[in-house]
This record gives sequence, structure tokens and C-alpha cells, in this order.
Amino acid sequence: MCWKLIECTQIGGATGLVGDPSGRMMERSLSEKAQIESNTVNLTDSIQQFFSRATEYALDKAPSLTTVTQLQVVNNLDWLKELNLLDFLRSTGIHFRVNHMLARDRSVTLPSYISFIDDSVL
Repeated sequence: MCWKLIECTQIGGATGLVGDPSGRMMERSLSEKAQIESNTVNLTDSIQQFFSRATEYALDKAPSLTTVTQLQVVNNLDWLKELNLLDFLRSTGIHFRVNHMLARDRSVTLPSYISFIDDSVL
């Protein structure tokens, strides 16, 4: 019997740099880059340790399982850090029409403290 573990999970180093208002009553204060880097290292270690232990448990309970894939943790900062605003606006921004964005039906009413950055990551 072959068993395959989840191969990839993503953490949000880039999201941490701009903040994330999810479930908050006010805009989150921005953290220092060094703190975000430390958080992503710690989170990566925790995720890998969790899946390593889960794999050990599964193999202990079902020894007939023979194939285990190493978990890869990716950080969205790795592909977003080089993104330039002007390049983004030229390549992607042209596909979004202001009238469509203004008319878009939101399922929730956003509080007044939500900034442009917060709305961009929603």
C-alpha cells in the first residue's frame, strides 16, 4: 500500500510584512522584518515537526504504508519580495476595472479602519 503525505504548505512571510486584519477590531501594527523572519523560521520548524510526528504515528499504526513524501514549506515572501509595484500595475492591474471593483458585492461590511493594504490582502 502506498501513502502520500501532503507535499507542500504555505506560510505568509509577505502577508506578515503588510499586516493582516483578520478578526481584529483595529489595524495591526507592523512588525519589524527581523521579527517576521524569526516567526517564519519558527513556524516552518513547527509545521515540519508536526507533520514528522504525524508521519511517525501513521507508520506506527499502519506499518504496511511504505511511501512517505517529505513536506515542503514555502514562504509567499520568496516569490513576492521581488515584485515591483510598477511591474505589477502594468502586468496585472490592467485586468481590473475600477467600476467592477466598486460594484463588487462584499459579503461583509468592512470597518472604517481598514486601509488600502488591508483591503488588498482580503
